[in-house]
Amino acid sequence: VANDARENKSLRGPEFSVHDVKSHQTIFSREMRSEHLLPVLEFSPNGRQLAWFTGADAVLLDADNGKEVIKFPVRLTAEKTLAEMAYSSTGDQMAFATVNTVLGENQRFDLNVGIFDSRTGTQVKKLAVRAFATQELSKNSRALVRKIRFGRGDRQMAVAVTFFEPQEMKSTDFTSEVHVWDLDAEKHTVASFPYMINDMAFHHDGRLATGGGAEIAGHVELTDLEKKHSSVRFVGHTRPTYGVAFNRDGSRLVTAGGD
Repeated sequence: VANDARENKSLRGPEFSVHDVKSHQTIFSREMRSEHLLPVLEFSPNGRQLAWFTGADAVLLDADNGKEVIKFPVRLTAEKTLAEMAYSSTGDQMAFATVNTVLGENQRFDLNVGIFDSRTGTQVKKLAVRAFATQELSKNSRALVRKIRFGRGDRQMAVAVTFFEPQEMKSTDFTSEVHVWDLDAEKHTVASFPYMINDMAFHHDGRLATGGGAEIAGHVELTDLEKKHSSVRFVGHTRPTYGVAFNRDGSRLVTAGGD
């Protein structure tokens, strides 16, 4: 449970608890020293460790007792912004992503991704690119990382970023980019979507399913990233889609929306 009442000085930082599902007992609770409001939590694929990421701090904890195992030297941004992380399918690597806003006359959004060895905490790759490079920006423009995913046997990396103007924001005033890297060839591509992306999932053939939308519309698309266009649009949701996932053999796509 993240604590967002930062004006109350008696509240020292976000806190979370881990519970045993069968016994309903709390295994441990821990307060994290962080000024960031919305931390991201995720269990490792084997369930033995728990990762915590705020955009500036990344820590790997023992899931049985909450003791710190590794502190990653991420420091992708000092901003109090939304951040995302993901484990590789094997759990051997972790990826952390943030958008850093560079202010001034030439305002821009820098998307930063750090990939680390989850066993040692050492960084194995850093990816950096300018997001929304062709978008007209104002001093109020904002960009948020929405999701990050490994794909195709952990050889691909996709990061979804959404752009909006808070002062003029309507339910339809969102633009998203999905930045995709071939981690072996270090090739970068980007695809654009006219809505906020809430979730995405890789098909085993390399196509990417995205789910999102606005107040009165839901979107689910399957995109060929090499051709940069939607190969399939799924119709049905009348409210934003919040979750997408493939079954093991890729023959089924499940979606969850706010209908």
